[in-house]
Amino acid sequence: MRHTPPVRKRPYLVVAAALLGVYVLAAIALLATKDFDDRGPLSLNQPALTEPLEGALAPSDVALRCFGDAKTVKVVGGMVRGRPYHACYKYDDDEESVLDAKVVDGQGFTVDDAGLVKESGAWPWIATVDNATDLVFGAVGLGVILWMGWMYGRRGRPPEQSGPWWSQPWLLVVLALIPLLGWVILAVLPGVGRRRKARAALQAVLAFTGFILFAFLSDSATIGDTWGLVVNGLLAAGLAVALVAAAPCARRRRPPCRRPRPGRRHRNRLSRWAHRRRPPPKSPSPSTCRARPTCPPSPRWAA
Repeated sequence: MRHTPPVRKRPYLVVAAALLGVYVLAAIALLATKDFDDRGPLSLNQPALTEPLEGALAPSDVALRCFGDAKTVKVVGGMVRGRPYHACYKYDDDEESVLDAKVVDGQGFTVDDAGLVKESGAWPWIATVDNATDLVFGAVGLGVILWMGWMYGRRGRPPEQSGPWWSQPWLLVVLALIPLLGWVILAVLPGVGRRRKARAALQAVLAFTGFILFAFLSDSATIGDTWGLVVNGLLAAGLAVALVAAAPCARRRRPPCRRPRPGRRHRNRLSRWAHRRRPPPKSPSPSTCRARPTCPPSPRWAA
């Protein structure tokens, strides 16, 4: 794993902290301006409808219009704004938790008016985010997304290397996106390093998170869920930060050019001038010098 210099850590940490701060402020504003509750004629707490409302379909026909199955569907009904409406709640097989909910008019057509659904009391079972617990889970999810971006950026891009065709990065990501079978194949794939496999797994998790957030945003926009749009929008912003801002953290920056400080050139000139004015070293005195031995003349040149 490459070491990330502190100068590269700071921008990502600042952006992540700012995004978390914006989320906290948005959550406080949403709780302070809450305009719905679970009380109303179409609330889940109301008893199931047994007789058709005046000018409306029978409860069994309403259940079929809502989900196509009347076995695990509870239908409640009442008058909202002077007109008959129904709420369909689809339970799981154990009939312990609500899987889906829908509000329809007296003829079985889906109602998209968020204000009317909130007034009817069915909004908490239709909205994607409707209470403080959901906001807390959203904050945890945002922190996890930013942490994954941090880990993705710090790992860096593995060095390019030649290998078999199955070691291509896009193919590794596709395998990581396939549950169970793809994970097993990716784990035992030969000729691929662990760093490349880990990077492909992180990319697959981030891509899957993007798909989920896109689905939540589309659903929130369709039903007019303001809370869902705010929370899922901030989660999508966190994912964008994780992908865009975290990637440069893994790349080393060139060391900055050191510019001379003010006055440094003047000091260098002074030092050179002092060196020139420095007196030459004293020569040793003759008494301390040893006489250099002289070699006797060669006999060839003695005469």
